[in-house]
Amino acid sequence: MVRNYLIPATILFLLALPNALSAKNFQSAGTGYIGGVTLFDEANPMLSLNNPGLLNNYGMNALNPGSIWIDFDYQKSSLDTDEDTPSFDYIDATIDPRVYAPSHSFGRLFILNVFASTMVSEDVIYQSSYFMDLMRGSLNGSSPDQSILQPLVSALTFGIIDISPLYNTSPLNTIQQISNIIQIAKNDKIGFSAEVNVNLISYYRHHFGITFYVTTDTRVGFFGNNKNLLFIDDPVVDLNAQAGLAFALGVGQVNLPLAGKVFLGYTVRAFVEIQGHTDNIGDALTMFTQITNYTFSANGGDFLNFSAFGDGQLVRGGFGLALDFGFYKPVTPQFIIAGKLADIISPRYWLKSGISDAYFGWKLPDLSLGFRYIIPLDKSIWFIINEPSFYFQLDDLLYTYPISFLGKIHAGFDTKFLFDILHIGFGLNSGYPTLGFTVHLTPMILAEIPVLKYVFLWIPATYVHLKIHFSLFGKELGRYPGEFGFQGYNIAAELYFGI
Repeated sequence: MVRNYLIPATILFLLALPNALSAKNFQSAGTGYIGGVTLFDEANPMLSLNNPGLLNNYGMNALNPGSIWIDFDYQKSSLDTDEDTPSFDYIDATIDPRVYAPSHSFGRLFILNVFASTMVSEDVIYQSSYFMDLMRGSLNGSSPDQSILQPLVSALTFGIIDISPLYNTSPLNTIQQISNIIQIAKNDKIGFSAEVNVNLISYYRHHFGITFYVTTDTRVGFFGNNKNLLFIDDPVVDLNAQAGLAFALGVGQVNLPLAGKVFLGYTVRAFVEIQGHTDNIGDALTMFTQITNYTFSANGGDFLNFSAFGDGQLVRGGFGLALDFGFYKPVTPQFIIAGKLADIISPRYWLKSGISDAYFGWKLPDLSLGFRYIIPLDKSIWFIINEPSFYFQLDDLLYTYPISFLGKIHAGFDTKFLFDILHIGFGLNSGYPTLGFTVHLTPMILAEIPVLKYVFLWIPATYVHLKIHFSLFGKELGRYPGEFGFQGYNIAAELYFGI
């Protein structure tokens, strides 16, 4: 019996963020730590949903098959022996298997990549000491080992949350208990948020991409308009889950008036979607019942039985289509601008208690623009540091959502180290700090090192890539920075085959 209730509760927590408050960017942890800038992330398995313009030249071989030179700098310098020119290695320049490779490679095949984010409101962090103190002694004598759990919690929360009171047997008197309850209850912005993006499978190569994906968000908290028991706010649940197929094409370089030559791409998405919202205790209990009914249908294989949601006032399910355009323009080799116009055409076909009750809806378009600046460095030191870059992105330029201007800003900086094995970045997301790293584990790195490459470029294992992402992430789920901020962690593991 308990298990039957845990299933809908889990779905309720993993299902989605407020659909009326923010534009949707499909993040990986690699985009999270640079402030949520997604327009330039070619390595993201959600590439076709973020900026299909990046597909033009995607997967191009770094070497021109008609050339014997390994390095563009060598091509320019020819056989010049000027002291400012790096010494010329004839063997290194002429013997490289990629010389005989096609100009466009196999591309990248992503398989079952999961990005997960879990967050709590800032007020939960600030009030954690009252929570811990109120639950004093709850873990005393239980199986969790304090010597292991305490350092782990401290590390994950950067020392903000101290769980030592959970092991403290010193009792609280009545006045102390009441004081803790008052301190917790008088805060009306206690909430939790979770986001999960799953790339089931996707394939990208020059001018083409296809992605099967599932994305879910949730926000659950006590910040409704009414108070129960005189001091506890009504529970609010915002959810949105989507599972679909995205087909993307890069249409190549187009010469546009004023803008000049721009690389364009478009994505067509078809998906099944569930949305829901409650803002009082009665509706929350009704939603729980509806989610439970839907779960029983889904367990029986009937995932599209949206009649479990009743009249669709609290939770609704349906089908949708969307058309997105993306572009990027290299103004110089170091300065690139990009953008995406999402949901240009985006109808929704919502089902309620039956087909006869179905109705249409529309999502309004959203425009994002941004730039990337790559700090030029001597190519000879790329094995130490490579491509340090500044990023900036501005969402919702058409003011589709009721968000302040500052809430739409994303900015960050990142760079690669040690043959691109380590990737570190930081940024600001709607005024909240982000910080994180990526570790790129692949034998392909060996194929980039002089001498070793002659052996490893011929080994198929060098084209297997595994990336581990982690970032500390902050974002605003309200209408303006500071209204309802969340802090948490993003983690992801990405597996793909190709270059």
